[in-house]
Amino acid sequence: MIIPLLTGRRPLGELASLLDAPWEGKDAFPSRLVTDSREIEKGDLFCALKGKDDGHLYAKEAEKRGAVAILAERKTEATLPHILVDSVPSALLRWASLALAARPVLKIAITGSVGKTTAKEKCAAVLKERYKTHKTEGNRNNHLGVPFTVLSMPLDTEALVLELGMNNRGEIEALSSAMRPDVAIITNIGYAHIGRLGSREAIAEAKMEILSGMQATAPLLIPMGEPLLAPCFTRRQLHYVLPLSEKEAPFPIPTDIGERWGLGFALRLGRLLGISEDALWRGLLDAAKAPTRRQVFTLRGVTLINDTYNASPESTIAALDLLQEQRGKGKRIALLGTMLELGDASSLLHRAVARHAARCADYLLYYGEEEEAVLSGALGGGMPKERILTFPTLEKAKPVLLALMAKGDAILFKASRGMYAERLFAAALEQCKNL
Repeated sequence: MIIPLLTGRRPLGELASLLDAPWEGKDAFPSRLVTDSREIEKGDLFCALKGKDDGHLYAKEAEKRGAVAILAERKTEATLPHILVDSVPSALLRWASLALAARPVLKIAITGSVGKTTAKEKCAAVLKERYKTHKTEGNRNNHLGVPFTVLSMPLDTEALVLELGMNNRGEIEALSSAMRPDVAIITNIGYAHIGRLGSREAIAEAKMEILSGMQATAPLLIPMGEPLLAPCFTRRQLHYVLPLSEKEAPFPIPTDIGERWGLGFALRLGRLLGISEDALWRGLLDAAKAPTRRQVFTLRGVTLINDTYNASPESTIAALDLLQEQRGKGKRIALLGTMLELGDASSLLHRAVARHAARCADYLLYYGEEEEAVLSGALGGGMPKERILTFPTLEKAKPVLLALMAKGDAILFKASRGMYAERLFAAALEQCKNL
């Protein structure tokens, strides 16, 4: 990964001092932070991260390619100067925090079980009507992605929209404490990560960690009607949000409820910040037109809904609702894979989603370990047994799906990222060319 150092750019000696790290060697002024030794160019700062591979083992290669220093947790084989820290991720977060604190930037932080990326995109579209805006790109919403976003922020940025993700307790607290948001948004409390946290109540507590770095008077936007956010109700600046409605908007809006929620948060944020109504609706119109992760293709008469980025019960139900809206001449087919990280609630939630699928689809194809729960749920929802096809693996589901496809069909592809549903989507896309 290559991170251009804009707001985060510092001479190496100054950076070492900033991170309370020892520094010996010739000073330099790198313009890029690079985490992959193969992408190093002359003058880069190499960041030795520990992931699937230990970046410390590639420091020598980074040196050969022209790196000027190594940000690391221990000495490596490279003879370059090292900025040695106890934890590289913690050092990156501190670096970003101090760099951001030195600039007068409006900071908007967004978290939630689902819908945070949509809300981020919609809010950024509105803010651009008044501010020079920088935002989280892709899925850079964790302990590495957030500092990377800040360090690459252009120097003339006036508003920053940060998406804060999590897997465990304490992660959002650390990000919020470092970023010090001026405004926070919690999009919803769902079931994502319930397998790790144990309950929706615990998930709500983890999401409310976003308040950790905020002043008591800083605004918080939350969805109307979420009782699990009750501890927020005494906050002085609490703003309730509803999905954008057709009656409010002076232009057609998406039918997808997730999109409407995102637009609703953007509308409330824009008004809170005093953006003029003309500029606000102009930004919302651009936001409504903007593409999202969910993609809809029509090829040779077949409509393919690619929503394979990830899956939770809430986002899967929303995707099924979109499938139901497809009014082609053929079948509506829901291709679903397991929703991961649901813990003890997994079977219950898969059963509930399958029951909903029975109302939205003509056929349900499922692959994964929850075959029994899915079959039970779909039967309970009224779908005939012969139209419920379950498989233990993606490979088993693939030939059945391709044989079932026909012109006029609408097919939804939805599963957690670890289920690789995008492979089935790619196969179906290729099959369409032969219809």
